[in-house]
Amino acid sequence: MKQLTEEQLFIIQQEVKQQQRFKITAFAGTGKTSTLISYALNRPNKQFLYLAFNKSMQLQAAKRFPSNVVCKTIHSLAWMRNGHQFKDKIGSLKPYHIFDFLDLPNLIEARFVLDTILNFIFSEDKKIKKKHIPFIKKIKLDYVDLAKRVWNAMLDPMNKAIPMEHDGYLKLFQIENEQLPYDIILLDEAQDSNPVTLGILKNQKCPVIMVGDSHQQLYSFRGAINAMDEFEAELQANLTGSFRFDHNIANLATALVSQFKDEDRLLRGLGGPSKIGKTGQRFALLSRTNAGLFDLAVEWHKTKKIHYLGGVDQIKPEMILDIWKIWHGDAKMVQDSFLKRFRHFSELNEYAKDTEDRELQSRISIVEKYRYEIPMLVNKIRMRAIDIPKEADVLFTTVHKAKGLEFNEVKLHSDFTELTVDQTLKDPSKIEPEEINILYVAVTRAKKKLELNEDLEFFKKLMPKPSE
Repeated sequence: MKQLTEEQLFIIQQEVKQQQRFKITAFAGTGKTSTLISYALNRPNKQFLYLAFNKSMQLQAAKRFPSNVVCKTIHSLAWMRNGHQFKDKIGSLKPYHIFDFLDLPNLIEARFVLDTILNFIFSEDKKIKKKHIPFIKKIKLDYVDLAKRVWNAMLDPMNKAIPMEHDGYLKLFQIENEQLPYDIILLDEAQDSNPVTLGILKNQKCPVIMVGDSHQQLYSFRGAINAMDEFEAELQANLTGSFRFDHNIANLATALVSQFKDEDRLLRGLGGPSKIGKTGQRFALLSRTNAGLFDLAVEWHKTKKIHYLGGVDQIKPEMILDIWKIWHGDAKMVQDSFLKRFRHFSELNEYAKDTEDRELQSRISIVEKYRYEIPMLVNKIRMRAIDIPKEADVLFTTVHKAKGLEFNEVKLHSDFTELTVDQTLKDPSKIEPEEINILYVAVTRAKKKLELNEDLEFFKKLMPKPSE
């Protein structure tokens, strides 16, 4: 373990009392896990619960934390209490489930009912309300009543027509307001928590220590809120010294969040050496979207050995092929359970636009761009994907998939939100904060070399210096 910084030592010395909340803002690469481990090691008589954002984080944490710490995901706690009764109907609730169950006029209305349910599930509320309805201006039906009918069907273990979402039994856990039997709860990656998770923790009588970075919040589409601001705490501390890189990358990351998000704390580079410039022969390629990765795969598969983080299925080649079949007039050959509901390409386009489904829109745009080449391209991309990362020249990943990881060398694709226009910086109010978060996460994945795209290169020339 590295020598602890003054910031880390300050945190370790803080004692939390019953019902107190301790909020730690930890910038990228600042050793938050090491800090929490040291905190627990210094209190061997306390029983801790460490809550991880996902299963892989939980497994890694279990190897590192001392024996007085139990490492879980919030969903695993809810599964033991509520989820197991739905083991025969766990699945992802889709618009076509709702369309069939309620006999609705079209899939667009079914999607609005689904979003109403999901907004309720992610919220701290205990009943479905009108405020959970998306796109109020488009309202045509009583979505609250329809959503209640579907929610009740989800709660019925015998009703297999409507699957129970993993977030659904988590919602039940929150509604029941159960007290967890630990002395202190540690919440990691707190910025990605949604109101239902915060609701569970707010109701606990034991102390809660939450650690996160509001600039790494990427999951608003899953109901995540700016939890680092929403969570009220009696104690607060910062971790600003990154062990991942030196001042070169740290200054760029600081400039991003200070210019576009009014952050007044500096990210300090304690690692390194690191360099902003051209990458070598082996690097990780980070893209904003899966569609961006597909575009690059088309261009690079002829000359580069490419490994896709999480497997080639991350870019959904089969879904793209199914969309192509609809475009080509072969809708009967579609395999995807959702896409087979669309007989015509215009219907699919209308659905994607009316429901503002950006992922679907991006895959539709791929089909429209490559048209008759799609089957051949999908086949070649699949055939030439490298399964073993160390045998590849380039590792392809989206920023969302790369979150929590680090790479020696990183190259950024050109599909990120642009920060400049007409050789000047864009007005911060014209850029969504989460788009800045995505860029911040992207640039802070690199340890030794970071190759910027053209827009970020220009931003770097215009960005204010740390001392300004």
